[in-house]
Amino acid sequence: MLIRKLGIVLPGFLFLLFGNNVFSAPPTTGAYSTDSQQEFVQDQATESISTAQQIMCFMYNVRADLMVNAGQYIAFIDEAACNTSGRASASNSSNSSASGTTSYTRMSMLSTKATVAADQIVKGHAEIVEEDGAKQQVYIHTNSSEGPSATAPNGIMTLNFTGLNSAGNRVFRGELAVNATGMTFSESGDYGSGEESIRLYVDGTDSSGSGAVVAPNGGGGTDTITFGYNSSYFCRVKNAGTERCFSRSKAQADSTVWQYGTYDDSTGAQFDLAQPGFSIKDSGGKYGFASYWGVWLPTTPSDGATVTNTAGDVSYTVKQGKGRMMKFTRVQTTLDAIKKVPFVFRSEASTTIASTAYSAGTEFEAYWDDANDNFAVTGTQNCGSSGCFMNKISDATLTAAALKTLTTSGGNAFGVRGWSRGLGGQIQIKAAALSDSDPGASANGVRYMTEVVVAPGDSGVPTTFKCVRDCMTDASLDVISSSDSPFTAGTYNQWGNVGAGAVETYTWSTSNYSLTDSTSAVVNSTALPTGNLSGNYQWGVRTGPLVASSDLASLQCDWDASKYCDWKANDLSTYYVWETGTQNWNTATFLKNSDDTYVDFTAPQGASFTVPANTSGTTPYGDFAGAPLRLEFMGFGQLHGIPGKCFSSETNAEVDCGDGTRYVPAFTIPSDSNGYVTIDSATKWIKWLERELRFKPESGITSAGQSITMGATSSLPAAQVLTGDAKDPSMSSNTTYYPGAYSGVNWDVAPAVIQGVKQP
Repeated sequence: MLIRKLGIVLPGFLFLLFGNNVFSAPPTTGAYSTDSQQEFVQDQATESISTAQQIMCFMYNVRADLMVNAGQYIAFIDEAACNTSGRASASNSSNSSASGTTSYTRMSMLSTKATVAADQIVKGHAEIVEEDGAKQQVYIHTNSSEGPSATAPNGIMTLNFTGLNSAGNRVFRGELAVNATGMTFSESGDYGSGEESIRLYVDGTDSSGSGAVVAPNGGGGTDTITFGYNSSYFCRVKNAGTERCFSRSKAQADSTVWQYGTYDDSTGAQFDLAQPGFSIKDSGGKYGFASYWGVWLPTTPSDGATVTNTAGDVSYTVKQGKGRMMKFTRVQTTLDAIKKVPFVFRSEASTTIASTAYSAGTEFEAYWDDANDNFAVTGTQNCGSSGCFMNKISDATLTAAALKTLTTSGGNAFGVRGWSRGLGGQIQIKAAALSDSDPGASANGVRYMTEVVVAPGDSGVPTTFKCVRDCMTDASLDVISSSDSPFTAGTYNQWGNVGAGAVETYTWSTSNYSLTDSTSAVVNSTALPTGNLSGNYQWGVRTGPLVASSDLASLQCDWDASKYCDWKANDLSTYYVWETGTQNWNTATFLKNSDDTYVDFTAPQGASFTVPANTSGTTPYGDFAGAPLRLEFMGFGQLHGIPGKCFSSETNAEVDCGDGTRYVPAFTIPSDSNGYVTIDSATKWIKWLERELRFKPESGITSAGQSITMGATSSLPAAQVLTGDAKDPSMSSNTTYYPGAYSGVNWDVAPAVIQGVKQP
């Protein structure tokens, strides 16, 4: 639903049936002790109404509570950060990294209270930009008469919203109402394939109640879920099928944190990147945001465009890379130093693991178990049209010698070549280390590559590159299609034995941020056919390793010095890769200062975290207890890299990843003496800011046995209508609800709030 991109409710709002919000005891100083925490229960009954969860997320980050009677203000909301269903997609179980690109929804809001005792009114507009560039206008009105209390655990409030397309026609209309004993939610919309409707109600107290939801299921049909609960259990039935019941005990619930805050060790103040992103303004007075991940404005800026800071006293020139150059730097370590850090590798031979036969080419997930001096094999990765999913394997191990045999068959003599989300990219384990009498301590037996985007003006980047695998040229990109390769014939998918005549030579201009081929033609997105790429290349095109001319000899194959093997680039301390395409993340965008230097935004930083031990007979950290992990710190509120697992949306039990499952981090960083990371040798304390809870399934429990009354569809609210009604905030005649005319002028002020952070 389109309303997933906006939201207005009071911070702390939770569905009544899940009980009150309880926060951990705060530390004594700084933002560490004052930053608020949000939690919600995730259940199959709520998945079909993820819009309501995103409403909560958006409103929390609008921070209307900080802007009461402060006048009209602008808030930028990070769409991906509030996409609760997308971030838990089971396809995320593959070992791949996120692009880091950011897209914002702009909201122009007014938060008022006539007196301390008066209702709080929050109203305004949101601007939704669709993938095709079309913009929709969203009208919003919220009235909150009471905050959370003992008699009204979720407060009392009503939100009405309406979305109009560029022609002024209503495309969606919705209402969310919360009272002392429950809530209702109703949304209807016409999204091109006919009108759809979502309806929900919850009625009861914290100790007992019932409800129902009817919503589209994504497959062209409709799902109906009825549920009920008492003080101990929650039961639900989907489409008149099997009843499932769960414990409502918060102590027994499984939790997943989606956002962590990082804080200074001595002051408790929020800790951010040294040069984080900041707000900018284009020549038309429209505001946007610039960071390490690029430049965002409501209208994509052209190469050479001028923007300023919000005050307008510092000017910058936009540099569109039409591609991005990435630098890979080798890190040498040991297996013991990366114990329990999962990685995925491809087998070169058939094998039998845990009594199951697997063919050559199977992709396994494993980690080094230092306590037993072997590799624990935890799953297999399978990829298809819906993405890549991890299937669990339990109690399976491989000795180091067995892993060597499995990965060095055929022409591969190196050892393990794989990918680790926890290490930030590629990982290799030498065959020699796997043959060592003490594999875990074998010096430099493991190497992995860290990755950063090269900035224009970086004089350390070679001016001439050589490429021996998947080398693209202007001519090869001209003919790319879903089936034709974008690479030269002599280097396409060539992993070794590349002759000197096939080697491609490139010239790199650091000032122009451009790569040219041997014909002096620019190799970037301007060479691509019009329209979006499709098939294998819809996500972009990458070269193989690019090495300095002086390093080409290092790529000579061991068995024939006249041929080149690209994988030997991993023996170098650094190499580069050029990427281009039609997606936002395929292109790097920069800001140039007036002195021709570039704004040096801080790249994501490594954050070392030692997973605590399992204690007192519990296993909150599972097999990862004691593991030294490398997390990625991308700015305040963005700490990534915890290994994951999947849960069934129907049973809440841990299962293989796939359709109908949720992929979540495998454990939570605690808010205690173990809850810190090390960044640049400095301690930074961690506090969870947003988390979900999942009820523990209870076999043998039934609603009838617990005297739980189940909800009824007859109690659902009426469907919203798109023809307009007395509470439609888009109608000027509804003076109580109308936030005023939608005007572009409203956006021509600097954002006062960016993803929940009030700007100075």
